[in-house]
Amino acid sequence: MMTRRRRAGLWFGLVWIFMGVGLLVSVSLPLRPSAQQEDWRTFSTIFGIAPTREQAQTEADHIARVGRSNWAGPITPIPDVFRAEEGKPVTFAFFFWHNCPTALTYTYVVLLDNRQVLFELEGRRGLWDFRHRITVPPNVPLVQEFTIPSLSRGLHNLTLLGFRSVEDCFPPLPGFPPSNGVIWTHRSVLVGEEEVPEFTVALPAPESFQAGTEKKELPFTGIWIGLSPKPVDLDLPGVSLRPGQRFDYFIYARNDRNFPQVQLRQWAVVAFLEALQVPLQPFRTPMVWYESIELPRGYEITLPASLAAPRDPGVYNLVVMMLGEPYRPTTEETLWMWTEVKRYRFELRVEAP
Repeated sequence: MMTRRRRAGLWFGLVWIFMGVGLLVSVSLPLRPSAQQEDWRTFSTIFGIAPTREQAQTEADHIARVGRSNWAGPITPIPDVFRAEEGKPVTFAFFFWHNCPTALTYTYVVLLDNRQVLFELEGRRGLWDFRHRITVPPNVPLVQEFTIPSLSRGLHNLTLLGFRSVEDCFPPLPGFPPSNGVIWTHRSVLVGEEEVPEFTVALPAPESFQAGTEKKELPFTGIWIGLSPKPVDLDLPGVSLRPGQRFDYFIYARNDRNFPQVQLRQWAVVAFLEALQVPLQPFRTPMVWYESIELPRGYEITLPASLAAPRDPGVYNLVVMMLGEPYRPTTEETLWMWTEVKRYRFELRVEAP
């Protein structure tokens, strides 16, 4: 039988903890920190979706009342699969909480079946946008309704993401880059059917999946950006570009043979520039907005990708992510994934001409 603590990982998915070395580690359970973790670099977040605002508010109030260490998951059941009517916009709710000593600013976005969509936020009725920015004070749960466009009949996967501004809760240690600062949670949405199908409406043909290569040893599951076909520059911090310059890069994705308790095989690889989804292959016809890859345990893959640098000078964040089992209904395996690097932030410095 699943414990309430494990249900916390299944339902709300994400508690993020900065460890003493300054690396971002994602865990699905609100663990009680050890004395070593309770230093000035430690902070956590809890992020989840509920079918209604009332239920999201109930859970948020519960967290505010009991605190991080005593929160053992939602106090009312949250279904893995939400339901919606065909042809009508759909409204759900999310809540987000953190205990960083200072306010944090997040840009929230929504993916439906691996593509970013316009959505509306409570308090901003009539303002449909791809990005909504909110500053969240410490220890004050944020609760917001959000409305997405109408969905076709069948099963869809919805992902809600929050991109944190470049500033971390605490400055990184010398020699360590800033964290990639992305949180996310997801649910399946069933439209117009009673029985939950095995796959979503977005499932591509089998030949559309890019196949990985088996390796004897892989150190961990994750995703990175580099400049060569071989994954040798995993810690490359960024590049400098001219306005409008074409930038060719490579995405490395791995599925560790020892990935604990999880046997995910299919993944979707997506990319964002300043929280706006960008195609992986913008110069092909048709453009490739995301890649579907077959990556069982012990496999890795290298994907070529490109983009055109923004026209305006400045520093831009390119984030790549891998989403597990994007075409199946939400399950414990896809909600509860222990890995440090399912997302990776890369800096594009666009110089003035």
